[in-house]
Amino acid sequence: EASPCRMRRNGRVADRFARTMIDDFSRCTNPQFIFLLLQQNIRQEILRLKCEKALRETRPITEAKHYIQQHYQEALRLEDVSSAVGFNATYFSTLFKKETGQNFMDYLTELRIGKAKELLCGEELSVQEVAEQVGYQDLKYFSRLFKKLTGVSPSDYKKLYK
Repeated sequence: EASPCRMRRNGRVADRFARTMIDDFSRCTNPQFIFLLLQQNIRQEILRLKCEKALRETRPITEAKHYIQQHYQEALRLEDVSSAVGFNATYFSTLFKKETGQNFMDYLTELRIGKAKELLCGEELSVQEVAEQVGYQDLKYFSRLFKKLTGVSPSDYKKLYK
């Protein structure tokens, strides 16, 4: 992963790495120290590159989660979110699952049901209004999904927390 091409493209990092190596080499007094120095600096550079790669992969997922938080009430599709963060849907789906441990639809459903629970507890809204506010137009579908995830129907949940 620490290829010379990669380091050349990222000029500042490559320059910093080269300066560090030159400074350290000037203090080396024998070949064993040179070998240890190379080994240590290359290991550190590989670690840094791995961290940089991990950040590049998690950043779009963080942006996607933010986008989902802002748009969960809408008819949100995987394609909409992947497009918003600049990835094709297939790659985004794989990356999302890898980073969150959930597929996109499960994540969205869990978020919506969580918001529905808050609304059912806090406000004087009907179950239909709650369903619509969290992105479900079909009350039957919402109720079935809610019961599947919580173990109780939305109306029973509302009664429990009134």
